[in-house]
Amino acid sequence: MEISKRLKKIASLADESVIADIGCDHALVCIEAIEQGKVQKAYACDLREGPLKQAKINIARHGLSDRITTRLESGIHNLPEDTKQILICGMGGKLIEQILSEDPIGPNVQSMLLSAHKDTPDLRRWLIENGWLIENEWMVEDGHFYPILKVIRNTDPNQIPVLLQDQGSLNFGFYPIVNEDYKNYLDWQINLWQTIITNMPEPAKSRQQDLIDLAKKRQASLS
Repeated sequence: MEISKRLKKIASLADESVIADIGCDHALVCIEAIEQGKVQKAYACDLREGPLKQAKINIARHGLSDRITTRLESGIHNLPEDTKQILICGMGGKLIEQILSEDPIGPNVQSMLLSAHKDTPDLRRWLIENGWLIENEWMVEDGHFYPILKVIRNTDPNQIPVLLQDQGSLNFGFYPIVNEDYKNYLDWQINLWQTIITNMPEPAKSRQQDLIDLAKKRQASLS
């Protein structure tokens, strides 16, 4: 089974016994996570019948029909109570916020793995404001730059104001694992912004320069 660098990384980070992959597409992450050994059971969830049909074929092909259950559901609606980790990847940050807002997250959910292809700073802020703590982040370069966030429940509300003031981390990651992909991401982001800032009107230009300065500060802290 061919699986992208991004999906393989997400699967490797799944570390609870029972996971639910929301928007699972063809269940590649669920299959990979179980075959890597840390996950015992998975729910492959999607609101589209076509991808779930292919998911069932893939699951059966790998002999995992007794450990991966497909679910035709929207978002986290009616997730089984034994779910301990939620995975939501491959969609925008605003849609992830919407999914997590529409239904209560079960009390047995210990953590979530989230990977948005846009609006990640807004997603970080939303998570903090809604009782989640970003434990670690990973950046994966796979034709594009994909941040992966592992979040856990925040048991100390006093942390929230402090975290929301940390503009560097809101924009460039809380406790990121520093590797070549992350360094390449900072280089790319700085170069992109420096290219487009010259044609920006004020005050957008000033805000963009603030982001460039934050990125350079984060970059300098790595050396």
